[in-house]
Amino acid sequence: MISTENIVFRTEQEEAINFTVTTLKRSRKVLWNAKMRFGKTLCAIEAAHRLGYRRTLVLTHRPAVRQEWFDSIEKLQLEGWLYGSKTTSAMPEEERKRRGASFAELEDIAKDPAPHYVYFASMQDLRSSKRVNQQKGIVKNDDVFSAKWDFLIVDEAHEGITTRLGNDVIAELQKRRSLRTLYLSGTPYSIRQNFDTTDVYNWDYCMEQRAKEQWDISNSGAANPYANMARMNIVTYNLRNTFAPYFLTDSEGFNFSEFFRVDETQMCFVHEADVRKFVNLLATAPLYPFADEAMGQSLCHTLWYVPGVNAAHCLAQILAEPTAENPFRNYKVVNVAGDGVSYQTSPLEEVRTAISTNERTITLSCGRLTTGVSVPEWTAVFIASDCDERISAPLLSACQASDIPAIQEFTKKEIGRACGIKVKAAAAAVLKKC
Repeated sequence: MISTENIVFRTEQEEAINFTVTTLKRSRKVLWNAKMRFGKTLCAIEAAHRLGYRRTLVLTHRPAVRQEWFDSIEKLQLEGWLYGSKTTSAMPEEERKRRGASFAELEDIAKDPAPHYVYFASMQDLRSSKRVNQQKGIVKNDDVFSAKWDFLIVDEAHEGITTRLGNDVIAELQKRRSLRTLYLSGTPYSIRQNFDTTDVYNWDYCMEQRAKEQWDISNSGAANPYANMARMNIVTYNLRNTFAPYFLTDSEGFNFSEFFRVDETQMCFVHEADVRKFVNLLATAPLYPFADEAMGQSLCHTLWYVPGVNAAHCLAQILAEPTAENPFRNYKVVNVAGDGVSYQTSPLEEVRTAISTNERTITLSCGRLTTGVSVPEWTAVFIASDCDERISAPLLSACQASDIPAIQEFTKKEIGRACGIKVKAAAAAVLKKC
């Protein structure tokens, strides 16, 4: 089993891998609290490799990231390592190939002591099994639950495992006392209390930026491995005067839910005139992101976070109108909310294809692709949603998806004061500078 010489792990990646190898000798679980683009997928597979585990199960609430795991295994070029996921006879041949070997095929190969394998499973699929859901589950996945797993990797661990069924899935798998578990998350706020501090490896945005600066000081002339890790600038906008009817109170702020409310019968915005005014404001008013010459040049590919599926659908139609009045007419708009993406491809593939074939793109989402995937070409996340508790968790994930640090230690009054405005602010939008 050898790793390709083309993969050179950064210092903190080596630390995380070595930390895991050492910690799992005394503990049954480890948490990586590491920001997006840390390389958790690649490093987790390398940890399994160095630990010599024969059977590794990757469990995620986001099945769309399957290919990234498979790509990591191929990048490492681990001799004798195989991968697979659930397949059905109804799937097209090409799709079955992408999913790798079936569980039965992998287990058959594993009768020989030499091979190692990584099997990718969906949390949604496992929690609908009779084994953990006696009332509504169906008989399936017994072979997966009964397998002699050595290593369980829970991807995006802050999702899916905090529910009763999610906990039951993990508990059922962990009945095997020799099993070791690695939890991966960039936003582990809801699960952090479940781990001893000695079992947690941390790597945040500030640590990354310090490493970036220190590299140039200590390694003069050498290529900086952190060069593509963007520096952030905070930009805030006060819509109170322009759209006064949608401003609630100082504590509640701007009501984006009402602003983007959709008439579901007509499938159009109730306040369409104001929405169109807002869209034009972004690209024409002085100092606004797409109107500012210096800032606008860096906004070739952006992610827009909106309140819901219907709002994304209606906004996509407005942004795509081929009229002279539309400032975004030359942008390719990709709506990944709800059924916005065709069934012939995954949302991530659709976004990547659009970026590779268009100079400027806008991706609309109300949650999808805001965690578990990395789209380096996105240079900004535009938040157009209310910042109450319902939205705070996906908001944090959206920021993580574009390497945006999130600080939750200030009151709304303090945020407003820091932004130089006389009213309270629920959050500050963050823009990456290329």
